[in-house]
Amino acid sequence: MKHVTPALGLMSAIAGAGGVYFFDTRLGRRRRARAKDIVDHAVHEASRGMRGALRDLEQRAHGLIAHAHLSPSPHAAHAMDDAAIVARVRSRLGHVCAHPHAIAVTFRDGVLELTGPILKEDVQDALRVAWTTLGVHEVADRLVRHATPDGVPGLEGPPRRTRRQPGPAFWSPGTRLLVGTGGMFGDRVGDRERRNPG
Repeated sequence: MKHVTPALGLMSAIAGAGGVYFFDTRLGRRRRARAKDIVDHAVHEASRGMRGALRDLEQRAHGLIAHAHLSPSPHAAHAMDDAAIVARVRSRLGHVCAHPHAIAVTFRDGVLELTGPILKEDVQDALRVAWTTLGVHEVADRLVRHATPDGVPGLEGPPRRTRRQPGPAFWSPGTRLLVGTGGMFGDRVGDRERRNPG
């Protein structure tokens, strides 16, 4: 007689319970239809997430290529529209500053100038945005630091965003795809080495 392991017994019990649940004469059809809808929805969401991740990676690759071909000379800044660079900086500031509307952004001859009040906790992120924007060769930091928004025009009122904390929840779709794929590959390699030591 074949020995039944606990795992095999558990799988048999689950299979039996699933059969009773899904093939019940009165409610089985409805349950199977609902399960199919859930699976279809999960597949659709996974497919949409994958498309978003691949699109994010493609856009980042294009940005890296454009950055690599950008000449470091001051003439390169003129090749890009000043207003477009300002708009790009303002858009990115909206993701890292509690009160981005209080910051004035100007750009000319490769120099990006930031002026206006800002919370001290947002300064580092704001300057990182400025220095990493394509077309910017120099940053003029004229920001006025404030520890709190109390009594400071432009900093009063509710913030436009909650400060982002580093971590998977705030990774881009492309980053999550790469990290997830790398984790799965590492797990497979580790499992193979455990099964075939030496």
